[in-house]
Amino acid sequence: MPLNGLALRILERQPREESPFVFPSPHDPSRPRCSELRLWRQVHREAGIEDVRLHDLRHGQASLALRQCETVLAIGQLFGHRSAETTLKDTTPPTP
Repeated sequence: MPLNGLALRILERQPREESPFVFPSPHDPSRPRCSELRLWRQVHREAGIEDVRLHDLRHGQASLALRQCETVLAIGQLFGHRSAETTLKDTTPPTP
């Protein structure tokens, strides 16, 4: 996934441990931290976007890439999709 400078700096600050994950679980480094959503809940509450889900951000990223003239094929490869139909679903904003 293409990242901006701020996101890259955050990733560069992450300590590198014996884990395949950039953000490993503090309880079990063999598992990703993504299953622990406390930080996300805090961030979206403080930002006043409590109705936004993490998956909504994925749709937003795909839509932005499409508007910036990325091809559906390129976007699909970034997202790990096997078919263009799946990518096209991700580029369509979710309905409320």
